This record gives sequence, C-alpha cells and structure tokens, in this order.
Amino acid sequence: MMKDEKLREKLTIFLDQDPRKWVKSAFYSDPVVVQVMDNLYNRWEDAGRLGMPIDHASHEELVLLWNKASKYLGMSDNTARALVFNRMGSVEEERPEGKKGLFSKLFGKA
Repeated sequence: MMKDEKLREKLTIFLDQDPRKWVKSAFYSDPVVVQVMDNLYNRWEDAGRLGMPIDHASHEELVLLWNKASKYLGMSDNTARALVFNRMGSVEEERPEGKKGLFSKLFGKA
C-alpha cells in the first residue's frame, strides 16, 4: 500500500508535468474525479486556500484519484480526446438542476 505522501507526489507529477493535455482533460472530466475534486476544492476553500486542494484529500480519495490517473496514463491522445468530446455532449444532461460545478464555483459562471 502506497503512503499518502507518495500518492500526492505521483498525482502532482501526472497533473503538473504530463504534457498530454487531452489525457489530463479526460482525467478531469471523469465523473468520479469531478465529484472528488469538487469535494477537495470545497475543503481547500474552507481551509482558507491553504496548501493545494490535493493536500485536503483523505487516503481513500488519494487512492481513488491515483487509480483513475493510472487508467488515463496509458490512454492515447486520440482516445482521450474522443472521451472528452463524448463527455462534453452529456455534461448538461447529468448536472442536477441548481447544482454548480467546480469551474462555475471558481470562475462565477452559472
């Protein structure tokens, strides 16, 4: 079992240093990742934006995010791009009425 510090390090390297934008977009558009990231950003904001959002993740959330990231790391750009476009078409249908997403909260969009 990986320790939390190692999981944070691996996730940070993937999210900050992997140059494949479509792969990162596919990761960030994953419905499970969206939910976890919404929770992390809420905790991060509640903590006065101290540290990084990933610093506020539980062990279970870190494991879940790393498992998801591992899935996307092996994905080709073409597959990732197709997945992102597919998800973009269904975003409005999936969001409950009145529920704001992460980017809406951060950038004030409805």
